[in-house]
Amino acid sequence: MSFRDLEKSFFDLHWQLDPVAATQAGVPGHDDRYGRFSPAALAPHLAALKSIAIALEGANAADLEEEIDRTALLNEIRVMLRRFEDLKPQAKNPEFWLSHLLGGLHHLLLAADRTPAEKAAAAIGRLEDIVDHMMLRDPSDHRNVLRQLTRDLQTTIDLEELLSKYVFGKV
Repeated sequence: MSFRDLEKSFFDLHWQLDPVAATQAGVPGHDDRYGRFSPAALAPHLAALKSIAIALEGANAADLEEEIDRTALLNEIRVMLRRFEDLKPQAKNPEFWLSHLLGGLHHLLLAADRTPAEKAAAAIGRLEDIVDHMMLRDPSDHRNVLRQLTRDLQTTIDLEELLSKYVFGKV
């Protein structure tokens, strides 16, 4: 497998693992969901990252530019593995989740390469994803969580103004 094939495999995996990063990078097709960072969800991604790293270590670069890219990609994989396996911000740091949730909406609403309709559909998808997969640890409790979230959001932002400004382009 060539270096460029391995590079493509890495980015395909990365966008699946972290759809918010895909949105930020302008990669379409991932805008309506958030990443899954539970141990069970991370396990296959981390195994795949390790496989890509092993293949990259054995790959021969065609030229200096490709060798630089290969080295940088290996470093990125090692940093990701250390972050999720050793540092575990997804399990230890609430800021990890807040950044992921708010960054996911922020990057989506500011994306210049999406139409207002695409942004609106993706924002709805991401908001539904919060409820469906991140807040329903106890399904009987989801309404209370949503009520509190709504109260908190109303005290910090005017959602209608935000959507009008960034999604529909009205100031």
